[in-house]
Amino acid sequence: MDISKEGIRCLISGTKISIKNVFDEMRIRPYLNTNLEMSRKKFDLIKDEVLSYVNDLRVSDTEYIFSKSVTTPTIYASTYACLILGMYGQVKDEDKEKWKHYFDFHQNNDGFFYDVNIESKIFHDGEGWGERHLVPHVLIAYERLGMIPGKRLSFLDKYCDEIFMNQWLENLDFTHPWGTSNKIMNLLCSLQYARDRMGEETQPAIEQIEKFLMQKIRKEYPFWLEGNIDNRSNVYQAIRGAYHIYPELMFDGIEFEHIKELINLIIKIQNKMGGFDRSVISTACDDIDSIDPLIRFVLFYNIHNNNIDKCLYRAYCYIMSNRNPDGGFCFSRVKNGFMYGDCKQLSSKENQSNLFGTWFRLVCLHEIFHYFNIVNFNGVNISGYEQTLPGSKNV
Repeated sequence: MDISKEGIRCLISGTKISIKNVFDEMRIRPYLNTNLEMSRKKFDLIKDEVLSYVNDLRVSDTEYIFSKSVTTPTIYASTYACLILGMYGQVKDEDKEKWKHYFDFHQNNDGFFYDVNIESKIFHDGEGWGERHLVPHVLIAYERLGMIPGKRLSFLDKYCDEIFMNQWLENLDFTHPWGTSNKIMNLLCSLQYARDRMGEETQPAIEQIEKFLMQKIRKEYPFWLEGNIDNRSNVYQAIRGAYHIYPELMFDGIEFEHIKELINLIIKIQNKMGGFDRSVISTACDDIDSIDPLIRFVLFYNIHNNNIDKCLYRAYCYIMSNRNPDGGFCFSRVKNGFMYGDCKQLSSKENQSNLFGTWFRLVCLHEIFHYFNIVNFNGVNISGYEQTLPGSKNV
């Protein structure tokens, strides 16, 4: 058999991945229980333990540390604490003004939210973490408070110029859909919020983005990728990228084709542990990037079958394997610790809970509980990470 150099390289690479997965599976399997109950009682137990964990990280009424490895509170940590409390309806009325004052204090005249404790070049330049990424998170917190930011989101002004927006859109690189989709989500969520909650004239800019995206969408599957979909890594990247875009478009009533094909594809890429990565150890980001669109489309388009049920139950078991005795969740089990952005104050040790991992995994869990009609997902009526879901399959 004649094997090309490229074929040999792929064979060697695949072998390395297989061997690594064997050792990773040995490390993670003790945490995995595939016979977990899924009930209202279980949901309430998780809730009580999570709230206890969040309280352990509280420094003041509105200041929280990211994990038990750090000592300095940050706006990222406080935002995730507020989101978790809000998800459970635990933001007390008497604390809402305190929370608003906290977020308003950290908002600059450009509309971004800053904190000297996480100041860095990456904070200003990044999209998957940093000033633009933080905004859609803080906006959910304001929505939970029933309030709006104290200052305009004036960083949006330049995007309301049609020429500037066209240039920005044409420079998007869909050969790297995950990074590109973060840019889109950060901007589109902010534009929609400014339109819906702050009375800003951002609709033309929103329509520019949405029209562009629907022109760029692939024909075979409703996602955005310039690359070969026979490549498994590309498929993972395409779905992870699309996760950041679906909620904003669906929020504005945009519908998609080839939904059954997408659902089958997401089920197909679930790994043997129940997560969603080529590696058997998937992160909180990897998992929500597949679980959220799967549930969102299944409920929106009323598509149900046993394969979906099995997939989501296996995902539930895997997510629970990332749950710790302290009530929190780690971002990824048996990894060498975690650092958010490049900030030591947003770090945790191996297998240690942190607020980001806890929040993101809770969103997944709550959506799964919602799908199985055990509890209603307590979402918000703005686009983005915690956007309200349609009714569960049994409603």
